[in-house]
Amino acid sequence: MKRIILLLLTASLICGMLSCGNEKPTNPVDNDTSTDDTSAVDTTPDRIQELGSNNFEGRTFTILDANDYPSQRNIPDDSENGEIVNDALYRREMYIENLYNIDIEYVQENAHDGTGKLKNSVLADDREYDLCLSTILGGALGTIANEGVLANLMDIQSLSLSESWWSSLLYDSLQINGKMYYTSGDISPVLYISPAALFINTNLLEDYNIEDDICSLVLEGKWTIDRLAEMVKAFDQDIDNDGKMHIDNDFFGYLHLGDVLTSNALLTGAGVDLCENTADGIKVELNNEKTINAVEKLKKLVVNGVNYGTSQDNVVNQTFVDDRAIVIQHFLSSAQLDTLRNMQSDFIVAPLAKYDEDQENYHSLLNAWNACFIGVPANADFEYVGLVTEALAYYSYKNVRPQCYELLLKAKAMRDEQSTQMVDIIFDSAYIDFNALYDFGGVCSRLKSVILNDAQLSSTIASLQPSIDATVESLVENW
Repeated sequence: MKRIILLLLTASLICGMLSCGNEKPTNPVDNDTSTDDTSAVDTTPDRIQELGSNNFEGRTFTILDANDYPSQRNIPDDSENGEIVNDALYRREMYIENLYNIDIEYVQENAHDGTGKLKNSVLADDREYDLCLSTILGGALGTIANEGVLANLMDIQSLSLSESWWSSLLYDSLQINGKMYYTSGDISPVLYISPAALFINTNLLEDYNIEDDICSLVLEGKWTIDRLAEMVKAFDQDIDNDGKMHIDNDFFGYLHLGDVLTSNALLTGAGVDLCENTADGIKVELNNEKTINAVEKLKKLVVNGVNYGTSQDNVVNQTFVDDRAIVIQHFLSSAQLDTLRNMQSDFIVAPLAKYDEDQENYHSLLNAWNACFIGVPANADFEYVGLVTEALAYYSYKNVRPQCYELLLKAKAMRDEQSTQMVDIIFDSAYIDFNALYDFGGVCSRLKSVILNDAQLSSTIASLQPSIDATVESLVENW
């Protein structure tokens, strides 16, 4: 049976904080103790049959969970315990171990140190790990991808990266010249809680006579930045009249965190391409009318210079729960927090607003601080690792997703049927691109200052273009 190795897990990693400035945001997952199990395990999935029968005679398969927030489960305990995510992952492990006669072993580390050890293992030509689950940001997979220590996933024949159990959107956006070093999919249940989302207090909608049917607006394609701003922005109120908007005291029509992740999510939701990944290479062309107009729209929605006090956690845990924000912007992970589960007022979720009604689809930025991305060591046994990884991913799609996504996130965390529809729209539009990951030339950081801190936009992007082009060129050369 597996061994779980716990390394350097400090209290700060478990407790975490939401992002403040350059700090990482925490999106802890509450471990539900319910034993509900409404779906039978399918032990004969088609893709696993296609992979064929194999007996690896007790060979170890080592998964490195380089994860700053292990409460966001990628690995199970030693047995079932009635907690939905744990039990789904435990049953997956038992099935794959028995199917291939392998021993799945887990090593748990924080993201930076864990991916650093993976790098050192490859450089020493040790096969210490077979698969890594980690973040992209924070010096993790995004950093070591350009250091020659991760395998090109496109070279691993068993991985069907364009299929439904892997993210087809990331398959399109995270390749350069046919090389892809990290992706995500059902293999990590953390993926389900990683897209950006809006949380809307329906009691406050009623109290303030806001009669818009938000879910209908979303479904009709009319959920736009202008419509949202008209709906709630007028209700911002500096209650203590100190000239500042403080999350501990004041009332917000629309509330958000104050980091680059927030502004990137807003821009992505508005259909702004932070970069384009084309056959001709990566292009960053943000000095255009669409971006400028989107920035101006967003500035009318957000609150300039919010005072977050001691912790941005309180955006969710205090301001929203205490009925002092009609809408907050965060990630689906918040739906599983005890504070929201126990919140007296009702709420719904919705995708981030579109630029206008002509925008074809909603877009939900993935939180790349979450450990829902996979990488494979460059010196791995591709045949072995590819087969087991594909089997884990496909089994997860068939049997873990119904538990973690359908039952835990949609049926248990959402409070009404309309919100479950919204979750599907949010999840199906999950997306990230290279500029959101690498902030070429500091342009995303600068746009954050313009949108959230009222810095001037004039000539900002144009002045950064040489630096943008240089950092793009560097990434492509080293990729």
